[in-house]
Amino acid sequence: AGLAPYLKLLVERLYCQGLVRVVFCTETFAAGVNYPAASAVFHTCRKWDGRDFRMLRAREFFQMAGRAGRRGFDPVGWVYLRVPSDRPEEAGFYREQAVEPVESTFTVSPATVLNMWQWGDEGLVGRFLDKSLLTFRATRQIEAARLEMAFLKSELDGGVLKGKKAREAQRRLRHLGRRVEQLGVLARAPRRQFGALVDVLGRLGYLKPEGLLPPGMFAARLR
Repeated sequence: AGLAPYLKLLVERLYCQGLVRVVFCTETFAAGVNYPAASAVFHTCRKWDGRDFRMLRAREFFQMAGRAGRRGFDPVGWVYLRVPSDRPEEAGFYREQAVEPVESTFTVSPATVLNMWQWGDEGLVGRFLDKSLLTFRATRQIEAARLEMAFLKSELDGGVLKGKKAREAQRRLRHLGRRVEQLGVLARAPRRQFGALVDVLGRLGYLKPEGLLPPGMFAARLR
């Protein structure tokens, strides 16, 4: 953390070549980059999330701990946790069965719109938005719900379900129909948010259909 990009790249390359034997790194490096490691050492299982200190989630822990053990070199990957003498409860005890599901955090911001508007290709922008985890998961759930609806309808039309089971199937169909509508709204959310922000930024003089205006070019360069 805090290193210049070229210095970071140098450290990463030296580490991959075995010329740097130990890397003290941030959670971002440990969780997001697949560099080989014989062992992983946790100084603490507590992290600052921008507002307060909290324990690592099971997903975060296993993603980092999973770096230990180089494929083809190490039969076992070793993970070490330091136990604070004054706060032993912060050592962390994690089970793979307790790993939290991955949730989408993708949001369309004015900066997102300005940077993507420079591409000059609405089709490319749309494909990018459609590949967000939010849209992907909603689309998959819609497909699963529609398959179940088709199955239930075939069972009802064929007279397989009768009486109480038929009524339960009909209630399930109504529930799935509402669920599909809700998921459809969710799947279209990134495109809807993008379009709304394009309208706002256009009225404010940041962009036009052909590209960014000078205020938009300036704002797009801000980090």
